Amino acid sequence: MQKCRRLCLALLIALAAPVRIGVAQVPGQWIGVWRLDVSASSSTGGMPAASTLTISAAADDALRFEIRDVFDGRAQEPWGFVVGPEGSDVPVSPASFIDSVTTTRRRGRSLGLALKKTGAVVSEMTAEVAEDGGTLTIKSSARAPNGDSVSGTSIYRRQS
Repeated sequence: MQKCRRLCLALLIALAAPVRIGVAQVPGQWIGVWRLDVSASSSTGGMPAASTLTISAAADDALRFEIRDVFDGRAQEPWGFVVGPEGSDVPVSPASFIDSVTTTRRRGRSLGLALKKTGAVVSEMTAEVAEDGGTLTIKSSARAPNGDSVSGTSIYRRQS
């Protein structure tokens, strides 16, 4: 009887313990190729003519973001970063207008990011995947190099 109680207690503890989600179990609502719906998006500081965002699974339950923008008819160099657990700070590659991203919130279908240049926050973003999984909305606010405030809402539609 004592062995049975110990076994039952051990099973209860094991089942109640938080389970770390592995790479294969990263929430599927984020993973995929997303295209900017320019007509549904807005910005006070300009917007690319086209943008493709590819989100894939990375190591340790992280998400890899790769952005390909087109401005003035010219494709820009792709850039990206990894979204890790809350509080993680990762470099941007290649670094240009920002050099690191801090994950400020990551819960299910939503996340918050702080984009930094030499340690100072230059832009804050929130991203949320719609319940149906077909739309990704990114809201951002930033301070332009000339000191002006810039904000926008980018609507991305899932392609795959």
